[in-house]
Amino acid sequence: MNLTFRTVVIAALAGLLLIWTLPGCAGTQEKAEAPPPAKEVQPPPAEAKPPEPVAAAKPEQPKEPPYLVHTVKWPGETLALIAKWYTGDTENWRAIAKANPKLNPRRIRLGSQIEIPAELLKTREPMPREFVTGGGAKPKPTPAVTP
Repeated sequence: MNLTFRTVVIAALAGLLLIWTLPGCAGTQEKAEAPPPAKEVQPPPAEAKPPEPVAAAKPEQPKEPPYLVHTVKWPGETLALIAKWYTGDTENWRAIAKANPKLNPRRIRLGSQIEIPAELLKTREPMPREFVTGGGAKPKPTPAVTP
């Protein structure tokens, strides 16, 4: 049998090609014949929760204090007047006295600091002198000056 060089080269290349592709086919065939063993699915551990985004956190609103501190500035201030100004009712003087156990309601002095419970408040505006000197009457608004 007389083989030409060309025939030998083609046969050699075909053999190499066959050798090169067979391992890939063998691996594919094994995978198709034997499915992988089923893995048991377990839930992630509790601490594996992703952290909440910072942007989603609500900014905390500054809380108002549980009381308002009124400093006695004017002669003639009484707990009843203070209660009427801040709470709208003179009868709340008892609740204010109870919130200030060290205060003698009959002896209020200039500079005394009186705590008024926040749940009683109707206003946080400081009590004006006109309210004290007017006997508890709300000060009249100043008329607007028109040119």
